[in-house]
Amino acid sequence: MFLEIHPSDPRVELEIAPLLRSLRPELTPERARAFLREAHTEGYVLTIATDADNRCCGLAGHRVLTTSRGRILFLEDLAVAADMREAGIGGKIMHYLERRAELAGCDRLELDTGIGNHVAQRFYRKNQLEWAALHFSKNIETEAI
Repeated sequence: MFLEIHPSDPRVELEIAPLLRSLRPELTPERARAFLREAHTEGYVLTIATDADNRCCGLAGHRVLTTSRGRILFLEDLAVAADMREAGIGGKIMHYLERRAELAGCDRLELDTGIGNHVAQRFYRKNQLEWAALHFSKNIETEAI
């Protein structure tokens, strides 16, 4: 089953934030909560997949964006609990997101993944996503005001 989770949901602390931190280890519990609260106000939707015991076994963080390339569902975060990998959860999440994109009038589903993340790249190719771009980034040093 798939559920949309609000950042104030008590499951965030115990089940969801640790799974999100498996993607981004630098996220402390406090930073994960702050991220989810702020991103939610900017259109970030957190969807979880649950198992038969209603335990969170996977998550997807996504937004619908209107870009110069068209309307897209942008998948920012996708994680499956380590003990549930190879059980088809990731593929079910992708199928769910494709359906959401269709219902939202999106032209495409897009995402970024690390250049060295070969496991994820194989997974996305297996799920019929194609290389479409290279994503470049640069850290911006901010000065204290």
